[in-house]
Amino acid sequence: MITQYDPDVICVDVTQAIGYPAHILINRPNSAKPLCWTAHSGTEQISEGGFLESPGLPLAALLGDDLHALPRPVFDVVQAASPCRQFAVLQAILSSRQAQELALSNPMLFLLVVEHAVQNGIHEHDFQQLVCSKRKHILQHLGLVVSTSTLKILDRMRLQLRHDEDVLTLIRVLQQPALVNHLRHLPSSGLATFQLLCRNPQQVWPGLLSMLDDGSTIKDVLVLSRLVRDTQNMGVSWHALRQTQTRQDLQRLHDRMVWRFNQAMAKDHALSLRLQHGGYPPPPRCGSSSIAPLTTWEELLQEGNCMQHCVGSYSGMIAAGEVFIYKVTAPERLTLSLRRKPHGCWVLDELKGFQNAEPGAQALEAVHSWLHSGTEEPQQAPVVNARQAVPTVANTELLEQVTAFVRMRGRCSISEIQRRFRLGYNAAVSLARCLPEQP
Repeated sequence: MITQYDPDVICVDVTQAIGYPAHILINRPNSAKPLCWTAHSGTEQISEGGFLESPGLPLAALLGDDLHALPRPVFDVVQAASPCRQFAVLQAILSSRQAQELALSNPMLFLLVVEHAVQNGIHEHDFQQLVCSKRKHILQHLGLVVSTSTLKILDRMRLQLRHDEDVLTLIRVLQQPALVNHLRHLPSSGLATFQLLCRNPQQVWPGLLSMLDDGSTIKDVLVLSRLVRDTQNMGVSWHALRQTQTRQDLQRLHDRMVWRFNQAMAKDHALSLRLQHGGYPPPPRCGSSSIAPLTTWEELLQEGNCMQHCVGSYSGMIAAGEVFIYKVTAPERLTLSLRRKPHGCWVLDELKGFQNAEPGAQALEAVHSWLHSGTEEPQQAPVVNARQAVPTVANTELLEQVTAFVRMRGRCSISEIQRRFRLGYNAAVSLARCLPEQP
């Protein structure tokens, strides 16, 4: 609730927001010291805001009609900032004529300057010196690539930042000359372009970036990233990938590789997967009447062939314990992928139909219901003891090396064997079970 205190000050009652009687006094935007504020409980002052320090409430709740009375160009710059930075951005714009000139001429550069000032607790005097500097000096101060290209890229950007992570994404990209070079010739760069560069800095080409536009979202970024990853997993050359210029080109290349990959997946390939990775891992979660875990390498390859997608190329991730695949039979036929997070729990990774078709709402709801029907404990990696007695394996040379390693250590974990010999989880377990008995 906003009440009148005097012509230059807004009084905001925050009793309901914080749970005890209190109010905030904020200087109006057109006052001598714009947006300076103090907080009071009764007649006692309990806090005071420093330069670029927000009271912690949404800007609209603090300023009310004063916010919408701002000049439209200033209002647009404020709206481009993430909600938690809008107060600081407006105060920074109103702090001097030079600050306002920078904000209106290159809004995104100004937002990065404000972010830098807030994160580093820069005093107002130092902030004013910075905004009065030459643009390339500002880039250098922010730790960004110092070039005319960087300034042009920032000038072309018309983004609405939603989260702190959005700002960090921009900064990470603009700190790397190779990534800035990718952006030089794009007519405009949306947030999705920066997110794609952040996720796959070594796997981008001009055509891939042109598959995104200002309306693209993080979902589009994830779809493109997975298409590139899966197509590479199926053995496509980097040259062939770089030839794709549209999303349709990339999808067609992916589909051709799926067809070739699944045509080559005969029984002898399932045997080679067993020799390479060992037995198929156990499921992290029990199935249901309509969701069944795959149990063999043959079933994995058959699933990819039946559904005409590339799930068969996930064998390495499955063997490493990073991903597990289920077959969904109702309410529609789908392939479900779970991904293991670093702390051990399993979450939904992908849910796809025939030729990677998107699932219906009913199927998605059914999978989420199954996934959250109970909490599965993460499997604990077994401890390997040099005295374990188990049968032998075919790869005797590797077995001898593992035996010597375990005998030398006396006791070690499966993960240590994985790291030492660069093995998947199941291959390491299979070898551990075959260690000869020691006297």
